[in-house]
Amino acid sequence: MKHRVYVFLSMFLVALVAASACYGETIAVQDENRSLRSFNIVPELVRAIKYDQFTGYNIAPSDDYFGDDANTTAEEKVRRWKELGFNTVYLIAYTRHSLACFPASGSKLTYDAEIFGQDFLRELTDECEKQGMCLFAGTWMFRDDWAWEQHPEWRQKMSSQNDASEGLMCPFSPYLEEYFYPVFEELYDKYGIANFFLQEMWFNWDGMGRSSSFSSYSVDAFNDYTGGDWSIERIKDLEYAIANDKTVRDQWYQMHFDKEVEIIDRLKAIGNGTIAWHNMREAEWPYVMAAPERLENVFINSMTLYPEIQIWDAKSTGDFDPFLMYKWTRKFTDAIDGFRSVLEYYNFVGYGGVARNPEPQEYINIYLAGRAGGIEELVVERDSPKNNLIIDWEAIAESYRVYDPLFEDAEFIGASRSAVWADGKASTNGNRRILTSWVKGDTEIIIAGLSTYKKPVDMNLLAEGKTVTDEAGNIIEERSFTLQSGEMRVFIVK
Repeated sequence: MKHRVYVFLSMFLVALVAASACYGETIAVQDENRSLRSFNIVPELVRAIKYDQFTGYNIAPSDDYFGDDANTTAEEKVRRWKELGFNTVYLIAYTRHSLACFPASGSKLTYDAEIFGQDFLRELTDECEKQGMCLFAGTWMFRDDWAWEQHPEWRQKMSSQNDASEGLMCPFSPYLEEYFYPVFEELYDKYGIANFFLQEMWFNWDGMGRSSSFSSYSVDAFNDYTGGDWSIERIKDLEYAIANDKTVRDQWYQMHFDKEVEIIDRLKAIGNGTIAWHNMREAEWPYVMAAPERLENVFINSMTLYPEIQIWDAKSTGDFDPFLMYKWTRKFTDAIDGFRSVLEYYNFVGYGGVARNPEPQEYINIYLAGRAGGIEELVVERDSPKNNLIIDWEAIAESYRVYDPLFEDAEFIGASRSAVWADGKASTNGNRRILTSWVKGDTEIIIAGLSTYKKPVDMNLLAEGKTVTDEAGNIIEERSFTLQSGEMRVFIVK
């Protein structure tokens, strides 16, 4: 009898797996009987579009990404994204103004059916399922205007006890439990969304090297963490200790990082999915690498916006400098090792202070500069229609179509084996040159570039006895050439 039961159960499980494979409704059974729909499968190489329907508008969704009107259907959106080469969506599911793209139940979030239809998110998840698009959903972290007004005691504070900029809520307060986590639980329970996108998860800048918060809640948490007796009345003493006492400083920063990890763990527990942590600040980097196991199944998203990216020459000339993109990316990949690092590299509203539409080649140059710094996975981000910037989506599609196949299965090695600067100088911040390589078997992919603000420089290819081509496969006979200001070039050596 027992044997027949085992056989029956085995046959049932086989049938269940087969049905799942055929219909794609459920791709995996997770802990606690949780299941993931196919749109939670993260591609091996992320090509994401961050879709924020609200930023820059009071209520109406922003479909100006593609020249669509507000009536563009979810099916049309997903199809267009796929045509451009994207395989992943980073969706802003709700805003700080309590506007949501789904009808939230039991929540202060509001939904406008006249704009979105009966349930836009349901339509989007169904289309992502049908068309094979991965979906992450998230929000701007710690921003909540409704909670800010209703609970001023929950606000992040500066050491002066003035309210933090950007209307940030203190995550040590009851805010997360009462208003934040329930939304993500509904995204999973109602829509099956397990992958979450954390837009700018940071604390208020304290002016001493990283993010923090001097609210009464964070001070109480610090006392619990250290056994101290700090108080709001002694907040200036605490600030001084953080600035001058390494032990206190390390404890304060570690507590804040621990809170960030706690938030990530809580969200991972909801659906056992993947977390994309956008725009981690530099101060977090050492803590990440000190205990990388604490951030398992987390993407680290870098945005090349600050601090070094906003330098005087970029702002004064209005030019896009590929070296700035390379400089930040290389610094990021050198510091964050062993993680799936995703570069949100089309934030042109903040990029170097430039307020003009990029030329098509500039999009490609920035793609190559990110690759030159060692980044494989990319997100196209544009937060608002500020300055009426228009993204050349076809240029982005071309960068994916032409260059992605070259780098498939290639490994970033940094310094090039087959190219050198003619004057013998290295690629440094001082001379603002770019020269790195990826390798794939016996093939080397060389990326060479020069800052927009530097004079032309000569370069030599040393690949004697090997064939050198450009990205289109055209053979390059001349092994010495001049790289022009702001130029990016690719060489394939076999």
